[in-house]
Amino acid sequence: MDLKKTVALLLLAVALGGCDVSGDRAFQRGLDYEYGQGGMPQDDTRALEMYRKAAEAGHVGAQNNLADFIYEGRGVKEDRAGAVRWYHKAAEQGSARAQNKLGDIYHHGRGVVRDYVEALRWYALAAEQGHSKASDSLRLMLISGYGVPRDYGGRAYWVGGSLGRANYRARHKLAHMLEYHGQARDDAEAVKMLTALAQTGYPGAQAHLGIRYREGRGVQRDIETALLWYRRGAEGGDISAQKDLGSLYLRGEEVDRDVGKAFKWLTIALDTGRSMTERHRDYFRSEILEVNRLLSNAALAMTSAEIVEAEDQAAEWIGKHKTSE
Repeated sequence: MDLKKTVALLLLAVALGGCDVSGDRAFQRGLDYEYGQGGMPQDDTRALEMYRKAAEAGHVGAQNNLADFIYEGRGVKEDRAGAVRWYHKAAEQGSARAQNKLGDIYHHGRGVVRDYVEALRWYALAAEQGHSKASDSLRLMLISGYGVPRDYGGRAYWVGGSLGRANYRARHKLAHMLEYHGQARDDAEAVKMLTALAQTGYPGAQAHLGIRYREGRGVQRDIETALLWYRRGAEGGDISAQKDLGSLYLRGEEVDRDVGKAFKWLTIALDTGRSMTERHRDYFRSEILEVNRLLSNAALAMTSAEIVEAEDQAAEWIGKHKTSE
């Protein structure tokens, strides 16, 4: 093929939008048409074409945008059932935006038969990825009982099944909701859920279960069992468990006082805080401040030699933990 024919074919492809062979490029062209940018006129119909091309190539962002267009009837006749299929494709690839949208759709029955269990499932998956709106919607559904029995019988779904195996953090949030929020309060059910999570090895649930046994909430008070769960959570890297374990040894009211162990675990907790992302450090700000306060108190009760020994023990633990990661 000569150069003139090659150039002519390329120009034709550009005119037809056919040169954007990759999902990424077709998606970008869709954005250009949607927003009238990049030298392109605003054109929903052309944007839809580009999004469809990229979506069929597996581009998650395009699948979301294509679903939005079809759902809202932009550049095409509204087809909510068809949009749901594209949201599912994006959600199954891990898109929190699509998961949250499916939560809304199943919650309100828009384009599908209303299904509160499905709504909870999709909200939880999005919430686990940090989607704040999904977290709020999940909380509202569980607390307000929108279509969910007032005894929250659907909770069993959160303990077993595929979601039960995968979605630890979302179920941990549910346990918090059952424990703290008004009509949803159910200490015994929260303990059951936390125990199931803790037994899978989830450190956050282990730490929380330690608190339950130490305080006797929803379960008979048992300091030895509390220590067991605190240790497991602490060994798993949970800053709350590390802090609470150090605090117990420092106070010496419920266990034999051991300032060296207290200093060790508080030092580890401080390192855990320092190793967090900025976002997580902000979330655990009060925990980290408390760790610093307790650590200062422990140091006042120790000799220099004892501090060095405890620091060495903490450093050894931290080294092994980071190596194992």
